[in-house]
Amino acid sequence: MGRRQFINDRTPSRAPVPTTITAAAPVRRNIDSNTFEAKSAARLYREHFPEGQHPTRQTILKIAKRLRETGCVTSRPRVRKPRNAGCKMQPEEVLEYALAHPQSSIKMISANCGLSESRVWTILNESGVHPYRSTPMQGLMLRDVVQLCDE
Repeated sequence: MGRRQFINDRTPSRAPVPTTITAAAPVRRNIDSNTFEAKSAARLYREHFPEGQHPTRQTILKIAKRLRETGCVTSRPRVRKPRNAGCKMQPEEVLEYALAHPQSSIKMISANCGLSESRVWTILNESGVHPYRSTPMQGLMLRDVVQLCDE
């Protein structure tokens, strides 16, 4: 009887391998090798700097991609509008209103000045002025002290 042939015993037919590499063919790295290198880099970082936080594989891949694309490791600066953009009222007027009406809350000041509550809070916080805040307190009256002493 003949030998049984398994799937693993068969050798697949392969295309002939070129003996020279042309300059026109771009050399591309395998994604798996980049992932392996990122894992190795993360491991090395953990070994060299055991204290504190460590970059993950994804972080290292993202930084390497950014370095390839832009030539810079740091992220681009975010563009945002200036802090005081859209301010309808000057901070002095908000402070003036808050000091003239000490019982008013941030909500009240916000409604009267036409600013957002967060903007009013920032103005008051930067100037050291605190809005009215009702805090109920429990305390002893004089008669309570007398009753406690008699017992």
